[in-house]
Amino acid sequence: MIGDGFALARLLGLYRLTVVPWTLPAEEQLARLEASAPDVLWFYPTTLKSVMAFAPGILRRIQRPRLLISSSSVLDSATRAEIERDLPGVPIREAYAANECGRIAAECRFGHGLHLEDDTLIVELLDGGKPADAGAPGSVVLTCLDQLAMPFIRYELGDLVRLTGAACPCGRQSPLIDRPLGRDWEVFRLRDGGLIDPEIWTVLLRVFPGLVQFRFIQRRYKLIEGQLVFEAPPPAEKLEELRRLLEARVGHGVRFELRLADRIDDEGLKFRAFVRRLEEDEERPRLRSIPHEPTP
Repeated sequence: MIGDGFALARLLGLYRLTVVPWTLPAEEQLARLEASAPDVLWFYPTTLKSVMAFAPGILRRIQRPRLLISSSSVLDSATRAEIERDLPGVPIREAYAANECGRIAAECRFGHGLHLEDDTLIVELLDGGKPADAGAPGSVVLTCLDQLAMPFIRYELGDLVRLTGAACPCGRQSPLIDRPLGRDWEVFRLRDGGLIDPEIWTVLLRVFPGLVQFRFIQRRYKLIEGQLVFEAPPPAEKLEELRRLLEARVGHGVRFELRLADRIDDEGLKFRAFVRRLEEDEERPRLRSIPHEPTP
């Protein structure tokens, strides 16, 4: 998301912007990325992960940027570690934004979380229609009145976020949130209402030899289907080893069914590595509208 000030600076010729569309073939994306020689590399994690899988070590071949900015989707710890290994010492900052309102939060330079942009937005984190406790995930509900076409009043994004409840050493007083967990339908659930954060097994997957791409679909509360793409099909015993590791890491009696695939197609603008598709009789009904409670 590029702010008005940055757009004005570009009109004045102060900055050069190169956009690498994700719709281009991977080879063309690589060529444009290498030719851009960026000072600041602003990337979508899902897009960069696919490029890095297609051409390992690509980040080491570009001119070393001074800053990396991640936005649009969750930057998992394994991908962050891979980026930091290829570009050691280059700071990575995360921005949380939405098309409807622009930037919602930006990572503090001290790395203790993301500061909410509470001077331009009202951000509520709700659990069952009530404010979520600090440290507990809540659904993001926005009020944004400065949109020229139409204001957004208590608009539910569908993202799950945790409020830290902590003070930041930078001195800024705006509330801190942890990195977003992702869309509600990307976070797996247990029957008792607990959450399974897929982040806990991404480290296992990213270091598994030859794994190029993966997608996990929760079919039932205790059944997750894994679709895996390898450079070469692994031995059956290695696949069984991975299944046991995943089940041990997740716990709660959750079973994994792993399937090999030649490729996994995107289903939209963003590649979704984790998808919750519980059977209709297993998914508990959830209140999607957030009514306004009148002030006494």
